[in-house]
Amino acid sequence: MKPAARLNEFGQSAWLDVIGRKLIQSGELWRMVEDDGVRGVTANPAIFEKAIVETDEYDDELSRLIAAGKQPMEIYETIAVEDVRAGCDALRPLFDRLGGKDGFVSLEVSPFIARDTRATVEEAKRFWKAVDRPNLFIKIPANPEGIPAIREATAAGISVNITLIFSTRVYQRVIDAYLSGLEERAAKGQPIAQIHSVASFFVSRVDTAVDKLLEAKGAKDLLGKIAVANAKEAYQIFKKSIATPRWKALEAKGATRQRPLWASTGTKNKAYSDVLYVEPLIGRDTVNTMPLATLQAFNDHGKVADTIEQGVEEAQAQLARLGQLGIDLEKVCARLTDEGLELFSAALRNLLHAISARAEAQGSRKAQKVEERLGKRKDAAEQGLKIAAQKKAVARLWAKDTALWGDDPQHQAVAKNRLGWLEVAEKMRHDAPELASFAREAAQRFRHCVLLGMGGSSLCPDVLVRVFGKQEGGLDLRVLDSTAPDAVRKAIDGFDLRKTLFLVSSKSGTTTEVSSFYRHFRSLLDGLEGGAPGPLPQRDAQTQSAAGSHFVAITDPGSPLQQLAQKEGFWRTWANPEDIGGRYSALSFFGLVPAALLGLDVGKLLDEADRVALASHARVPLKENLAARLGAIAGGCARAGSDKLTLLLSPRLRPFGAWVEQLIAESTGKSGRGIVPVDGEPVGAPGAYGDDRLFVALWLAGEHAEGHERAVQALAEAGHPLLRWELPSAYALGGEFLRWEIATAIAGAVLEVDPFDEPNVTESKDKTKALLAGKLPPVEPALRGGGLALFCSPEHGAVLRKAAGTLGGQSSSSPAHWIAAHLALGEPGDYVALLGYLVPDDALHAGMSRLQGEVRDATRLACTFGFGPRFLHSTGQLHKGGPNKGVFVQATVDGGSDIPIPGQPYGFATLFAAQARGDLEVLQARGRRALRVHVEDGDARRFVQALRDALELIRR
Repeated sequence: MKPAARLNEFGQSAWLDVIGRKLIQSGELWRMVEDDGVRGVTANPAIFEKAIVETDEYDDELSRLIAAGKQPMEIYETIAVEDVRAGCDALRPLFDRLGGKDGFVSLEVSPFIARDTRATVEEAKRFWKAVDRPNLFIKIPANPEGIPAIREATAAGISVNITLIFSTRVYQRVIDAYLSGLEERAAKGQPIAQIHSVASFFVSRVDTAVDKLLEAKGAKDLLGKIAVANAKEAYQIFKKSIATPRWKALEAKGATRQRPLWASTGTKNKAYSDVLYVEPLIGRDTVNTMPLATLQAFNDHGKVADTIEQGVEEAQAQLARLGQLGIDLEKVCARLTDEGLELFSAALRNLLHAISARAEAQGSRKAQKVEERLGKRKDAAEQGLKIAAQKKAVARLWAKDTALWGDDPQHQAVAKNRLGWLEVAEKMRHDAPELASFAREAAQRFRHCVLLGMGGSSLCPDVLVRVFGKQEGGLDLRVLDSTAPDAVRKAIDGFDLRKTLFLVSSKSGTTTEVSSFYRHFRSLLDGLEGGAPGPLPQRDAQTQSAAGSHFVAITDPGSPLQQLAQKEGFWRTWANPEDIGGRYSALSFFGLVPAALLGLDVGKLLDEADRVALASHARVPLKENLAARLGAIAGGCARAGSDKLTLLLSPRLRPFGAWVEQLIAESTGKSGRGIVPVDGEPVGAPGAYGDDRLFVALWLAGEHAEGHERAVQALAEAGHPLLRWELPSAYALGGEFLRWEIATAIAGAVLEVDPFDEPNVTESKDKTKALLAGKLPPVEPALRGGGLALFCSPEHGAVLRKAAGTLGGQSSSSPAHWIAAHLALGEPGDYVALLGYLVPDDALHAGMSRLQGEVRDATRLACTFGFGPRFLHSTGQLHKGGPNKGVFVQATVDGGSDIPIPGQPYGFATLFAAQARGDLEVLQARGRRALRVHVEDGDARRFVQALRDALELIRR
C-alpha cells in the first residue's frame, strides 16, 4: 500500500490540490482514489487558472461558450461548476461508501467579494444550488468579513471549507463560526447531520514569511520549523474544541466534526524536505491537501506515523521564542491572509483576462475572415510554429525576456531598452486628451503642417496621411523624408509659411536629414519679411521666438533635439518613451502627434491596438494568435527559403506596405539572415513567381477589386502560401501596427536574430559623412549612353561588359544591355532591389510599382523599390546585413538645383548625391551585386525605359 493510502489508517485523509477535466474524465482521479488513497479534491481560482490557461483541455468548451456570447466571469463559473459537479460525481461512490465522511470536492467563492459578507453568503448559496451535490464544499476565506459569512452559510445548510487560515487566533474564531451556525440551525429544528466542514490551515507560506524575519534576527535554528509548530498548536486547539460541552451537545444532535485541513503543503524552499509539511502533521480527524508533486513525493519516500502530537511542547517553545525575538506571528498571519486573498484575486483576474483574450482572438479571426492556406510551404510554416512553441516565444515576448533573441549580452542590453512598444498604447491613452487639446490649438494657429523625419519617425505618419488624409478640423499635413532639393521645395509648395507648423521628428535628435531640414525651414521662417521669405542678416530675440513657435519636436528625453528645442524656442516638445525604437514607434508620439494634427481620433486608434494586444496575448494559444502565427510562419518559411514576404493590399491600404517593409527588413535583415518584404509589386499570375514567396493579403472591408481578389485566390489555389484577413475600418490600422510589431519580434526569435538592433545602418551614414568631408570627389562612369551614366566596380564592369555581348542587338554596349546583364546575374531565390534616388512623386511611385511587376515577370525574381535616402533607414539594413541575395539597381538624379543648408559647407544636392554614392560604395564593399544608373538630365523616365529595354533583352 502506498504511503498516502496508509494515512487513512491514522485517521488522516489525503486530498488532491488540483482539478482538471482530463483528470476527471479519463478516470485518473478514480485510479488515484483506489491506488493512492486520495479522498477529496480542492479547487480555487489559481488551480482553475492553471488548468484552463496552461492546457488544451478546455479549448472546445471555451470556444462554445465564447461563441454563445458569454462574458468571461460567466465562462469561468460555467466551467468551474461543471468540473466541480463532475468531480463530485466521480467521488460520489467514495462519499457513499464512507458514509459522507470523505469524497468531497471544493469550490471557492470569488475572492473579488471577500470583503463583502453579504455578497459572499449569496454567492455561496448560488454555487451550492448550482452544483447541487451533497459532497460539495464551498470555500470561504477566514478574513474578518468571511467569519460571519461562514456562520450564516453553515446555518443555511451549506458545507463550508474555510480557507486562508494562518493564525491560531483566527482558527478559534472559525471554530466558533461553525458551531454558531450549527446551533442556529438546530434551534430552528433543522437537521445538521448532513453538514460538513474543514478548516484549511495554511502551512508552508508561514515558513516562507517567517524565515525571512528569522534570517534578519540571526535565529537560523528556527528556520523551517515555525509553520509545523503553528499547525501542531492548531491541532491542540481542535482537540480542546471537541472536548467542550458546547460541541458535545451538537454532536449528540448528529453534527460532524470540523476537521483541520493542512493546506499549502508543497515545499517552497528547495533546501527543505519535499515532504516537510506532510510527515510531521499526520493525525486523527485531519486532512492534508497536497499538490500532485507533493503527493507523488510522499508516495515515493514518505514515512507514515502518528506524528501530529509528537513534539508539541517543543513546538510551543519554538512559538514562544519567536515572540521573544520580537516577531509577532499574528501580524505575519494577518498579512499572509491579505496576500492570499490578493494571490487568489490575481489568479482570477489573470484567468478572466485569458478568457477575454481568447474571446477577442476567436472573435476577431471570425470577423476579419482570417484565411490561412499554406500550400507547398505547410511543413516549413509548421516548423516555424513548432520553434515558436518550443521557445515559448509569445509568453517570453510579453514577459520582456531578452534571452528570447539570443544569449549575447550586448544584444540583450539593446533589446532590454527596446520593448516599451508592448504597452505603449496604455501609456499613450493617458496622453490622448492632451494630444487632442494640442491639435485643437494647432488648428487655431495653423492651416498646414510639414513633418520632417526619416524612417521610423516618418513612415507611420506617411501612412496616416495617405490612408486618412486631412480630417475635419485637422491640418493639411505632408511628410518630408527626401533630401532631393526639389523634394524639399515641394514640401511647402502652395503652403502659407506663416500658417505652417513643422514637426521635427527624430528619436536620437541627431539624424542628419532631419537636422538639415530644420536648418533650412528655420532659416526661411527667420527670414520672413513683409510677407515674403528672404534672408535676414541677424536674428533678434523676438524674431527667434516667433520663428521657434512654428516648430514642435518629437524626440527622446534629453536628446540633442530636445535641448535645441528649448534653446531655440520651439512651441512644444513631445518626449517619447525612450524604450521604444524608431520602427516600433507608430503608436507612440511619433505616430500619434501627427495623427492628432490630421484630425484623427487617437482614442480609436488606441482602442484597435488594445484589441490586438488582447488577441495576441501570451495566454492565447498559437493556433488562435494571429500576430504570433504570422511571425512564426514567416520565420519558418524564411528558414526554408521562402523569405520573400509579399504584401498584397487593397487599394486604400497600399500605403501601409511601406511601413511594414521597413519594420520587417530592418528588424530581421542581419547576420546573413532575413525576410525580404516585397511591397508595391502588383499581383501576377501564379507561374510568375518562384518558390520563395509567402503572400500576405490585407483587405479593407467594403473595397472591391474583383480582378485583384481573383488573382490572389489563384495564388493560393496554385499552392503558394497565403495569409489573408480583412480590416473592418481604416482605424483598424491602429491594431495592425501592433500586430506586425509582435509578428516581427516572433519572426526574429524563429530566425535567431535580434530584431531591435540595426548594425549595418550606420555604415552608409558613416560613408556619407566621409564623402561630404572630402567634398564629394568626382568619379568616372563605367559606361555612358542615351543620357545615362552607369557606375559599378571595375570588376563588376568587366563581368557586365562580357555578359552584355552575349545578349545580341545592335549595340551590346548600351545601358540596356548592361542592365540586362546585371539582372541576369540573379538566380532562383534572389531578388531585385530598385533603389530610387529620385524626387518622390506619386505618379512616379505608381510607375515604379508597375515596373516591379515587369521585372518579376521577366526574371521570376521578387522585385522591391524604395525612394532614397528614406530606405537607408529601413530596407538598407537588409541590403547590407541580410543574405547576399540582392541584385541592386540604383537609379539616381541630381534632384534639382541646389539649396544651401545653413551652417553646413554643402547643400541638399550634395547631401543627396553623397547619400546615393555612400549607399553604393557600402553595397560594393559588402560584395553585393550593385549597379548605379544616373539620369543625367533628371528625367526618371529615361531610367524606366532603359530598364524596360533590358527586360525585353532578357525575355528573348
